[in-house]
Amino acid sequence: MTWKCVSESAIGETILRAESIFGEVRYDKRISDSFKLSPFIAIRTSNKTQQGYTETSANNPLTYNTINIQADTLLIGTHINKSLSDRFAINTVLGLEYDTSYNASSIAPTGINGLTTVNLESDYEDKRAVIALGFDYDYDQEKKLITKIQYNKLPYSGMSETTFYMNLQFAF
Repeated sequence: MTWKCVSESAIGETILRAESIFGEVRYDKRISDSFKLSPFIAIRTSNKTQQGYTETSANNPLTYNTINIQADTLLIGTHINKSLSDRFAINTVLGLEYDTSYNASSIAPTGINGLTTVNLESDYEDKRAVIALGFDYDYDQEKKLITKIQYNKLPYSGMSETTFYMNLQFAF
């Protein structure tokens, strides 16, 4: 068996737009002066659009269509807060995301022989874990540093993401 492969570098451009609306309701239950549990329920609606793509510097340019993904998601879980001192606290989130609706267009590449359409709904997982660990540091009454690392399973089988957040809050 003989294989002939061709590969070349190429340049192309696309635009990705993501929009979401998120709302959360939680109940803060103080277990002790330094420990708080906050069960929550939340909803999120999101829409992501990636415009079509065409390579402009290739002899055999790859092209694919505009991709749209729309999802409505229910989230449940608990926030856990443990104060270690007057200024320092550890926060965690343990939760589950459940997509109540999900619609995704397929990726239809052209320009290169042998490419097939990719169905973004074929290995889709509607229930996913969310886990986060963070730290709060109160500089004083008016300034607070919040950091968090969050792990999410993604809707596609076997995929996940880890995100780091840092937030500095000022009172005015």
